[in-house]
Amino acid sequence: MNSDAGQGEISLDKDVFTFRGVVDGKALSFETPTKNIGAFPITVGKEFDLYHNGRLYYFYPLPDGRAAVKWVSFMDVLTRYYKEKQ
Repeated sequence: MNSDAGQGEISLDKDVFTFRGVVDGKALSFETPTKNIGAFPITVGKEFDLYHNGRLYYFYPLPDGRAAVKWVSFMDVLTRYYKEKQ
């Protein structure tokens, strides 16, 4: 998938990662529990990735791809939180 395949809004809190937008010209919304994610692979300064239902999605934070590090860092905090909770 290229960076022009779609657009939308993402959110992340301690319970869920949410995407709402358009991909390949079709409306798409999904949620993934954060406890099931573990980590976001990243291309620093550009994007981070997430698998959902067997498909890989690339998320390019706008207007500055460097924000991808913030998403990955927050996911790392959540992963530690869930590990300590077990």
